[in-house]
Order: sequence, then structure tokens, then C-alpha cells
Amino acid sequence: MKFPVELPQKRPPRFRLQIWDMDIFSANDSICEAYLSLKGLFKRAHRTKDRVIMRNKGDKRIWIDNLRHPNYEGNQGKVEVSFEVMPTAMAEQLPAGFGRSDPNMNPVLPAPEGRMIWTLNPLKMMRQIFGDKLYWKVCLCFWCIILICFLVFFGTLSC
Repeated sequence: MKFPVELPQKRPPRFRLQIWDMDIFSANDSICEAYLSLKGLFKRAHRTKDRVIMRNKGDKRIWIDNLRHPNYEGNQGKVEVSFEVMPTAMAEQLPAGFGRSDPNMNPVLPAPEGRMIWTLNPLKMMRQIFGDKLYWKVCLCFWCIILICFLVFFGTLSC
């Protein structure tokens, strides 16, 4: 995502990250939040007038693992982010969509893994909820119960 910023800034720039859950039947709840200072990154970008990438030990991606909630103790999660600051002319040459929307480049964001796909098929939903191993065990138990009921029903008819 691209955000226009005027440099230099009077107040030290900081990035506010909030993570919320998405409820269907009730209000969305705040899970955690964190503030990240961008002062050094913006200062270097203003000095060099070129593309600047925030790095941590040579890596372009940074793990923010100090996500907290004011009402709960301890760490509430972690998220991986990357930041780049560049002149407007350079940013206009690099296409980037909002999140994973088209064009999904600069950087390319892969689809999330492990998310639940909502469907009206009860077997598919059960497999997503239970996982493969438990799903097959439940299906096996269900078919054993059906077989036993079938044998009992037809066994009593023949007597």
C-alpha cells in the first residue's frame, strides 16, 4: 500500500498497527496494537532523496512481536512487515494494489494459508474444523454406526 508523506515532518513519524478480529454476529474486537517509530527511516530518505528500505540484520522483512492489548497481559501476537520510503516519482512507476488486490506486486503478497473457507457443504466444513485425521475417524465411526443399525434392522426382520 502506498501512503503519501511530506518530508521533513515536525513530529516524529510513527506507524500504528492494530489487529482486529472480524465477527459476523457481534461487534469486531481489538486483539492488539503496536507503535513503530519511523524517524530513522524518514530521516535517511530525506537525506538521500532515494529509495530507502527498512532492514533488520540485512532482511527486508521485520517481525513485530511485541503486540499488546491494554486490557490483557503479555504478548497477543506477531506480524511480519516491510517498509520502503521513496520519492513520489519513483512510487508512481512501481504499481502496487491495496493489500492483495490487483496489481499484486511491489511486493507480491501470497494468499494466506490455513484460513477457513465457508461453504454450505457440511462434510467440507467438518473436514476444515476437525482436520483430516479426525475427519476420517468421525466418518469411519459414522459408517460403522450405519452398518450396525442396518444389520440390526434387517436382523430383526428375518426373525
